Amino acid sequence: MTSDPEATTVEQFISDLSLGDGEMLAALHRVQERFGFISRPAVDAIARHFHITSARVFATVSFYSDLRLSPPAETRIEWCGGPACRLKGGENVRIALESTLGVKLGEATPDGRVELREAQCDGSCHQAALVWVNGRVHGPIGGADAVRLARGVSSGERPTSEDGDGGEGS
Repeated sequence: MTSDPEATTVEQFISDLSLGDGEMLAALHRVQERFGFISRPAVDAIARHFHITSARVFATVSFYSDLRLSPPAETRIEWCGGPACRLKGGENVRIALESTLGVKLGEATPDGRVELREAQCDGSCHQAALVWVNGRVHGPIGGADAVRLARGVSSGERPTSEDGDGGEGS
């Protein structure tokens, strides 16, 4: 055990998991579900528990797009990079979002309010190209839709429509 309260909590939280890579993923998901992200003390506690290096835990977290090393922003925009979305103008949507928000995929705005992440396809291909805003699907959308969505989110609006205008502006 360590003297860091967060690490101690994590160690207790995963104490029932046995050694093994599959169990490490279970530990990472448990910690993220509980705390919203996987902090440095949590990484170190998981590494100690599984008798591996912190670098290996970091490598695992960075490999999986659904795991995160920082607290989530107030508004999370997730861009679908799946094949159907790419074929339906998804790259234009990504470029429009990055340009309007002033961030690249995997980054948050300087004030930390909005983040842009790539998400795995969830099979909503009939709505391609699409993005999720705080888990709610918006699609099909095009570049102009993405600009409007990003501007609205940046100004504090909560998007309510689940659909774009069919890809206009792509």
